[in-house]
Amino acid sequence: MRFVLFLTLFTAFVPGIAQTRPRPSADLSSEVFSESADSKATVRRTIRASGKIFAGTVTRVERTGPAPISGISTTQITFRADEAIRGVSRGQVVRVREWAGLWQAGEQYRVGEHVLLFLYPPSKLGLTSPVGGPAGRLTIDSLRQVRLKTHAQAIPRTIAMKELAAALRRVAKE
Repeated sequence: MRFVLFLTLFTAFVPGIAQTRPRPSADLSSEVFSESADSKATVRRTIRASGKIFAGTVTRVERTGPAPISGISTTQITFRADEAIRGVSRGQVVRVREWAGLWQAGEQYRVGEHVLLFLYPPSKLGLTSPVGGPAGRLTIDSLRQVRLKTHAQAIPRTIAMKELAAALRRVAKE
């Protein structure tokens, strides 16, 4: 029963995260999967594409200038992993380096913010980003509820972080 609830919520409100090519966020947020036989496979592909999956608190945000070798400006976001799902340990300090252009495009983090992230493995340059862009980054409220929202909904639905984490772990093991 819990898996069905998770699968329904996850696929209905976290669309497009299994895409192999980056697409504009407007396309991702407007695309909604219906409950189907492909839903479970979509969740599995998303988990497989993720090097790290965790719920964490932003503890620091630093912008850096262009790296000497690559010439790429980055933003380093530091998190404390509050809920470890894949590739991290609970309580671990996780440092993520993103291309600074993502910051300018609106993907910004605030110190103290709580998020659930599905992150690609780091690239050759050590950069990463959420799987599927904005769909791979979910907000967690002060009651430890993950906010799930599409453009079609005025009010976001929520699911307890512990329930979602347990369901993600089960899917990852299957």
